[in-house]
Amino acid sequence: MTKQQSAQLPQKNVTNYCFVYFYRQEREFFMFQRISVRIAIVVSAFAIIMITTVFFFTIYKMGNSISEIQTRGKESSIIGAKSVGTIIENAISFKILTKIDFFDSQFVPLKNTEPQEYETKFDRFLNGALSPIFHEYLQNKDVVYARAVDLNGYVPVKTIIDKKLQNPVIDASGKQILLDDRTNKASLDDKKGLVQIYSDDNDITITEFSAPIYVQGMRWGTFFVGYKNYPAANLSTFFTPLLLIEYIIFLIVAILVIFLSVNYFLTPIAQLSKMTSSAADGNIDEEISVAGNSDLSDLGRTINRLRISMKVAIERLSIN
Repeated sequence: MTKQQSAQLPQKNVTNYCFVYFYRQEREFFMFQRISVRIAIVVSAFAIIMITTVFFFTIYKMGNSISEIQTRGKESSIIGAKSVGTIIENAISFKILTKIDFFDSQFVPLKNTEPQEYETKFDRFLNGALSPIFHEYLQNKDVVYARAVDLNGYVPVKTIIDKKLQNPVIDASGKQILLDDRTNKASLDDKKGLVQIYSDDNDITITEFSAPIYVQGMRWGTFFVGYKNYPAANLSTFFTPLLLIEYIIFLIVAILVIFLSVNYFLTPIAQLSKMTSSAADGNIDEEISVAGNSDLSDLGRTINRLRISMKVAIERLSIN
């Protein structure tokens, strides 16, 4: 073997070593890039699971809270219905009026009233007897009305008079016969604590609770109590399509932020991979460096020192 051949052999071995080294480095950095995508996907999936879990757990808790509040609203109508029934039964027992009087369906039109108002045998008594009950309900600032309605839709109490009231409260529906769908539905329903939601003439959402009134085992009518600013009566009024759209948008934004953040923090790795790939192709004159003072910067400086050492070794072998 000649001197020239023996010089070429080490040079060839060094070149092969450099190529293998940079090839391995290149594979490692490309692997990092693939791992970064996997990390982004895993983190995104984890974030989606966590956000979805929190979202539905919140809905579950809110559903329980709404259910509890709704139960209290139903109970208020049931208590009112029982109170009215008890007052009527006591009046019958004390012979203030007869049972036939309370079930009177002969409504006498009052003159010069618009909408048309009526009177019966029992409305004068109930106006005085029920006023304190209605007044207690109206103490709640969110209660719009509390009223008793017989099976014909007649509202016997118009003027709520109580000793605690400086001025009487007027029920705009008093002395009238209500034939609206809500009243008819409640009259036909024996469910205790029926819930109906509607918007009044002022576009205020009213949550109305109603319960049947029984007198000596017979259905006399219905007790109504209407609330404004009342929490959603069920989840269907809370879980709206708009809320679902907002949730989807939030997930999309969260995923984008995750991918952009991963890309931002792994950009130095991509830069380092590009430079080592260039060195593996034989361009060992280009400096390998990563800006900053991170671990990647230290790795870049280490690889650059290795590049310089290899360059010096190759130059020495070339001279020899």
